[in-house]
Amino acid sequence: MDRRQFIKNTAICTCALCLGCNRSFSKLHSNFSYKSTSNLPKNIQLDASSICQLSCPECWRNTCSTANKLGFLEFKNFKNLVDNYKIEKVELSNKGEIFLNPELDKIIEYSYEKGIKLSAWNGVNGNYISDKVAELMVKTEFLGFQLSIDGATNDVYKIYRVGGDINKVFENVNKINFYKKKHKSDYPFMTYKFIVFGHNEHEIPLAKELFPKYGFANIKFVTNYAPNYSPVKNKKFVKEQTGLNFGDLQDQYISDREEKKTNWFPCKTLWDYPAIAYDGALLGCCATNHNNCFSNVNVFKDGYLKAMNCEDIRYAKKMLVYKAKEKENIPCTSCYLYKKLKKSNITLTEEDINGQTPIY
Repeated sequence: MDRRQFIKNTAICTCALCLGCNRSFSKLHSNFSYKSTSNLPKNIQLDASSICQLSCPECWRNTCSTANKLGFLEFKNFKNLVDNYKIEKVELSNKGEIFLNPELDKIIEYSYEKGIKLSAWNGVNGNYISDKVAELMVKTEFLGFQLSIDGATNDVYKIYRVGGDINKVFENVNKINFYKKKHKSDYPFMTYKFIVFGHNEHEIPLAKELFPKYGFANIKFVTNYAPNYSPVKNKKFVKEQTGLNFGDLQDQYISDREEKKTNWFPCKTLWDYPAIAYDGALLGCCATNHNNCFSNVNVFKDGYLKAMNCEDIRYAKKMLVYKAKEKENIPCTSCYLYKKLKKSNITLTEEDINGQTPIY
């Protein structure tokens, strides 16, 4: 599949995690549980790292440093999980920078042996990628990843990506392109992700010029998830350049959903793409953290089936289709997006649960 075909088949959305599932909505709606391991979601988010070398102002590391524990996914835990359960796809990025994981090469190699597809569409900063991992991603057909590059020059980029260097990022992109050419591979696909701020909006046109020159499959402009930080100054210009018309990520999503610009539904990940922390904690989705997760179970210690059948996650699913009242110990109850979705009367439908949509 060439880059043009990839872009044609790509659904631009707020987040990378859009895989659907083929299970019957009616069955899940009736009991919200799984009878056997064969019924479990075969696509998961498993964080390779919650550690990052950058210090972005609105990242949880600066706004709530105790929200998540710090660490790397251990290869032995990864191997045990995929050896005992039928896993087909794994999204490795969530809370940190996957390329810092010292066992990432083992994870990639073993996944390839098992026929498991890997991705990092949730995002990486790409300031450090070893030669070994860069070539491995190409040789094993790592599906792709999203590089967070909020600017087109280093002076603007480093305002938000504190501690980073856009020149190092582009060097690593070129490194991957070198191996793609060497091995005659289209993989991994790379997306240039640009969060639009007031301090970088003027570089949108330049970023549009740069992304094809560096071999990116596409460029994705994203609304700022912390609208009080460096808010957009020229909203008309930003809308003309990117199509974004809101300064708040949740409002942008709800608008896109209502206008049928996207069929992605974030809460469906509890059914078809559950998020798991590097240490096995069941997060449910990428919006939760160690302080607000399904804390009574651990996927590595209790097993995938028991974790996905725990009482709290079953109750959360009922909440998400408005069949149960909000409960204090359920992570979704305090979720900002869930509250906005409920207020807008947007709920999961049978089509959402059963729909098969692209990874990104």
